Amino acid sequence: MNTMTKRLTQLTLFLFLSFTTSAFAGDGKLFGHWKGGGIDINLKSNHTFTYKVKIVKTFNFTGTWSSSKKRIIMKYKVAGIKQKKVASYRFKGKKLLLTMKGKGEATLTKQ
Repeated sequence: MNTMTKRLTQLTLFLFLSFTTSAFAGDGKLFGHWKGGGIDINLKSNHTFTYKVKIVKTFNFTGTWSSSKKRIIMKYKVAGIKQKKVASYRFKGKKLLLTMKGKGEATLTKQ
């Protein structure tokens, strides 16, 4: 392998690693067990989640999640029917703030 090919291979590898690391960097802060406002959610690093919400009755969901452009997307099934929830997220200190259209904002604390 000549020097030019070797340098080009190194540059390609560096750019690929830089892109993939930055693409998933935001997920790291999301991982974990969060609680607040009747919501109990555990976002696991394997991109599965457990979600418990208490309204009048407690409802439990499990599914998969992903994040993109400061949005978290949760996919799950209720009575065999596929569902999807999308929420904007931001951090305020050590708090996670989730906002869903028409639902308001929930403030969660990492457990």
